[in-house]
Formats: sequence, structure tokens, C-alpha cells
Amino acid sequence: MKAKVVGISRQFNDKMKTKIRVEQSFNIYIEQENDISIIDARAVIDATGTWGNPNSANTTGVWLQNEKALADHIEYGIPDINTNTKRYANKKIAVIGGGHSAINTLLSLAELQKENPSTKLVWIMRRRSVEEAYGGEEKDALAARGALGIRIHELVDTGKVEVITPFYIS
Repeated sequence: MKAKVVGISRQFNDKMKTKIRVEQSFNIYIEQENDISIIDARAVIDATGTWGNPNSANTTGVWLQNEKALADHIEYGIPDINTNTKRYANKKIAVIGGGHSAINTLLSLAELQKENPSTKLVWIMRRRSVEEAYGGEEKDALAARGALGIRIHELVDTGKVEVITPFYIS
């Protein structure tokens, strides 16, 4: 019988926030005959590489059946908004993440929003507050990084981007 490991996470932990995660055992998600089972392990050696394997939106970092089922509606990485405006224009779009990839995506979508005012943007992240994502703004050691923080801060303050934080997906 064929089986495939579809994900590994730490038990009872968020992949980015839990302080004692190193002490927790692993959950190994096994797909077999269109069913997912979970086994417990104290150690895992991953020799598969990570290139081309984006993080899951799920809090644990593990792709589950529901996320796979919605794959046509989920885009990972920084999408090229300008070459696929029909996919995004005049729709409500959720961007998940608190880093520069999410900010750059939101800035591109905000440009699209100018010509398509029915486009609604929702920024979902795990951070305790949106201010953590702004970085140093005008005081940032890197001017370009500071400019990103200033621009996204303005979009949030003017209501062009709705923020939901902290938020955990399971």
C-alpha cells in the first residue's frame, strides 16, 4: 500500500510563535488512500529539500485536504498582479503573512484597487499588532525597507487595507 508524507509539524505548536517547540514531539502527516493519518515521532530527518514547497496557510505549516481542495483559489509567493488583473480586480482578497512578500503583494493590489475601487483588501497575520510589520519606517536603517513600512502604514490608516491580527488558521 502506497503512503506519502504530506507534512511534518511540532505537536501543539504554532510554527513561528511557540517558545518550547523544541521540546515537543513531531506530528507526521501521512496520506494513504485519500485519507490523512498522523503519527508521533521524537526525531525527523528531512532529506527532501524545500525548493518549490511553499508554506501552508495553516498555523501548523502542514497542508491538509481542505487547503489542497482550495488550491485553485490560493496563490503562494508574490503574484504578478499586473499580468492577471482579472483574477484580482473588484474582488475581496485576503493576503496572509506579515513580511515583505505580503507587503509587496498588498502594495501591488492597492495599485489595482485605484482603477478597480470595488477591490477589497484584507491583511491577515499572526503578529500581535500591525505596527510590528511597519518596521522602522523613516528611521529604518535601509531606506527601501522603511519606504515599504511607510506605504503600507498609510494604506492601513486610510482604510484601503483591512487588518486582522493576531490570527491563527487551523
